[in-house]
Formats: sequence, C-alpha cells, structure tokens
Amino acid sequence: LEGGTLELERALARMLAKTEESFRHFNFNTAIAAMMTFLNEAQPLQGALSRPQGLRFLACLAPFAPHMAEELWHRMGESGSVTRAPWPKHKKLPLVRRWNVLNPNCPRCRKN
Repeated sequence: LEGGTLELERALARMLAKTEESFRHFNFNTAIAAMMTFLNEAQPLQGALSRPQGLRFLACLAPFAPHMAEELWHRMGESGSVTRAPWPKHKKLPLVRRWNVLNPNCPRCRKN
C-alpha cells in the first residue's frame, strides 16, 4: 500500500477501531460518526479506494444501513448477503502519519 490507498487504509483502520469500541459501550452514534468521518476523508481520494477497502466498509455499514449496504454489495459483484460477510478486521498499521519536524535553526530548512 502506498499513497492515497495507504491513507485510506489508515482512515479505514481508525473507523473500524472506533466502531468496534462503540459496540462494546453501546454508543452506536459514535460508530456512525466514525463512518461519516471516514467518508469525508475518502472523498478527495476516491480513485485510491481499493475494492477490498470498499467491501470492508460495506460490511461495517451493514448493521446500520442494511438495505443500502446490500444494494452496494451486489453492485460490486459480490454474491450472497453482506450480512453474512465476516466482520472486517483492521490492519495493524500506524494510525497516524509520520510528520517530519523541521528545525527552525537549520539553514537548509528555512524558506527564502
């Protein structure tokens, strides 16, 4: 994974982790908020969304919007029901990006 697909994988992993946590505490509105956040992050990177990422999102969406998830599941060419799909696992990736810290005293780091 690289580029936009990696960014989406991180966003999907964050969403899945928050959704699983919300199930434990019966905070279902938090799960829906996590899905909305994922969609907002995915919007500018639509072309980078991989098929497996889309299917995992639909499996997570199914308990909240079963009819919509089922329709999209079949439009993606999947057989059977999305409700029979296994619960998606999130990959153990660093959930945040690495940031390069610039030293303000470094002459190579200053903008001219």
